[in-house]
Amino acid sequence: MKKLICAALLCLITAAFVGCNEIKETNASVSESDSEKQNDNSSDESSEEDLRPRDRQINTDKDFVFDDAGVLSADELKSLNTYTAWLAKTFKINAAVVITDNIGDKEPDKYAEEYYSDLYSGDGFLFLLNNDTNTDYIYRKGFPSKLITDDDIEMLFSEISPQLVMGDYMSAAKHVLETAEKKLPEYITDTSGILTKEEITELNGKLKEAAGENGLNVYLVNDTGEQSIKEYSNEKFVDYYAASSNSNAMVVINTANGDCFVCTSGSMEYISDSQEDIQKAVKSCIKESDGKKILDCMSAVDKILTFIQ
Repeated sequence: MKKLICAALLCLITAAFVGCNEIKETNASVSESDSEKQNDNSSDESSEEDLRPRDRQINTDKDFVFDDAGVLSADELKSLNTYTAWLAKTFKINAAVVITDNIGDKEPDKYAEEYYSDLYSGDGFLFLLNNDTNTDYIYRKGFPSKLITDDDIEMLFSEISPQLVMGDYMSAAKHVLETAEKKLPEYITDTSGILTKEEITELNGKLKEAAGENGLNVYLVNDTGEQSIKEYSNEKFVDYYAASSNSNAMVVINTANGDCFVCTSGSMEYISDSQEDIQKAVKSCIKESDGKKILDCMSAVDKILTFIQ
């Protein structure tokens, strides 16, 4: 196998190891549309270098890690699945790790995209460990592509190449997930695609400071389907905070019309007392440009912050 050949060559390399071409993939797909690709591929300088201490345990009966090649031990599979589940819930995205020995006649990018589409419909990412053609891949969809850049992925593959060469799939996958944890915003979720990377980073910082030890998230969406904003918001709040014992607040905003709704629990319930005032404040941030009504999300979040003590 190519990876075994690389392992033999590894012993002869005296310079810094940067990975074999067979397992280094830097041209990861961003989303379904080229318009969603990030304009700035530079790494996010504001990201924490080290993961902060926190409880990353979560109870889940869902699969987030798909070891189709059977290379992980039972303990490794459980540990990696737990971390991926925690990551998905904490950062309000879809996430998956796939390990396979057979991608058929597909290219790795297409295989990863189709695997993701079979699992999910919303924003997120999938890490493909491909033992068939030895080209691994990170697929991103939606706003995570703005935060996990092409440069980040290139650096990631150079860092995990030695682990992949030695068959340490657990460590390689964990490193990818840890990088996602450092890069992704926890307090602002932009499924509408309206914000730039810089705006997401700025708002995430403001909301993090306001949250303190509590859970807090502003969730931007541009379509709630047949559900009312209240129904949609309650559903999202249950998805992400129902099992939490902490005090939490989640403000869902429909960027298409300015509708919003606040869901809270514990000591954050006082925010719901200002439900109507918050809704009016957000609506007031709708501006007209070129005959179209656009929500000024930056101003809307600033107004929401005035209601948080």
